[in-house]
Amino acid sequence: MILFYISILVAVYCALFNEKWRSRANSYLLWFFIPFGLLFVARRMGYIKASILSIFSPPAMFVVLIWGLISVIDGHSEGVPAFIPYHTAADLRRITGVGFPDVTPVDSAYYDDFTHNEISIKFIPRRPLSKAFYNKLRHACVADPCCWKKEENGYRYYILPELPIDRPNGTHIRKVEVNGEMEYDWQGDFIEVFVPFKGDTIYVKDGWMR
Repeated sequence: MILFYISILVAVYCALFNEKWRSRANSYLLWFFIPFGLLFVARRMGYIKASILSIFSPPAMFVVLIWGLISVIDGHSEGVPAFIPYHTAADLRRITGVGFPDVTPVDSAYYDDFTHNEISIKFIPRRPLSKAFYNKLRHACVADPCCWKKEENGYRYYILPELPIDRPNGTHIRKVEVNGEMEYDWQGDFIEVFVPFKGDTIYVKDGWMR
């Protein structure tokens, strides 16, 4: 790094006071400070040479570095998962504590980025969702209000589960000690289930977040 500073000082000196090296000094300063600055003098030094040197100039390398950091931080991947963790009504009861009608998984996808990853699964009930089932969800909002909520468009279940999760056998939200008190552990696995008032698709998300 010190050599770069010295080279800049020498180039500035030559550009101002040394006529013999002025042209080369100006080219060096264009290369060092201005992205693709050598293209301004490409006719003199050759377009191919100017283009190649511009690609490896400090400004170009800085842009590549910033782009790489952004890709690492904000980059994500998505697609179809190799497997899904839940398949049946028994699986849904195990994670929510509520008895679901017979269902069939019809679609799934995964999403992964720097802050979280998740598998989304869509289920279709084999028969239309009944009033009795919606009554179960309404009672769940009263009996299990920390996880079940009635919203404008349907019932939502969200939990940061103790693992292995088995709600009918008493597993609940995991906690961690913070300053001597037990608080919800927001970093780690989560499960979300949404049952809409209209339509027949049940949505499930199983994932992890930091």
